[in-house]
Amino acid sequence: MNTAIQKAIEKYYMEKEASDYLTKCKRKTLLPEEVNAFVTENNITIEVYNNKGVWPSTEIFFEFEGYTKREFSVTYTSKLLVSKVAPLFYLQHEFIIDNKDINRIVPMLDGDSAQAYTKKQLDLELFIEDHTQY
Repeated sequence: MNTAIQKAIEKYYMEKEASDYLTKCKRKTLLPEEVNAFVTENNITIEVYNNKGVWPSTEIFFEFEGYTKREFSVTYTSKLLVSKVAPLFYLQHEFIIDNKDINRIVPMLDGDSAQAYTKKQLDLELFIEDHTQY
């Protein structure tokens, strides 16, 4: 286990440092300016959740330009979860496809993975890894 994670577990769960935990959970998570510039340059939309109030992590959603060809339509997103109490993050890539099957039960098919589905998702992932200190 990563030593930073082990220290956070010990501090907040074993030593019960509630005051420090709550202080960190109240902090806002900000993306570095370089990441914001990359997102703007690549026409990626950002939505931030859990950045107000008391939350142990922040969720940042990145929505990429969709792709449509004839009846095929797909939307790509990536979700960045950033811990406020330990220096770590998780990036999950996602897609949603219109389900055109005449025997469909659900109107959309979706999936997620730690691996990127598109070059732009991979570029974002590498950029975040190079330009953040989570």
